[in-house]
Amino acid sequence: MQGFWLTVGWGLASLLAVSVLVALIEFLRQGSARPPAVESPLPRAMKVDVDIDALPADPPARAAQAVQDPETRRLALSEVLQRLQQGGPEAAWVETTPMVLAPKPTDATAP
Repeated sequence: MQGFWLTVGWGLASLLAVSVLVALIEFLRQGSARPPAVESPLPRAMKVDVDIDALPADPPARAAQAVQDPETRRLALSEVLQRLQQGGPEAAWVETTPMVLAPKPTDATAP
């Protein structure tokens, strides 16, 4: 029985020694190699040009116009919420797909 425990002990010691040796080699290789460039899988930011001179010079007038037209605001809000509900075609994980106000399945046979 003593030989069994001696074999198990030497086996564990050799596994520990090999793992330390591999970690040391990897650590030394990491310091000498140049790190790879990280490229984001996301698309680059888009550039939007707005002609500032074409905008009305009176911002309070635009704000008053927006307040006077609640139907346009309601329509814009519904369009934004609709876009938020739909995940992009490149969504990799279901857990990260936007689900803001996702429509609930309805039972067509319910009275």
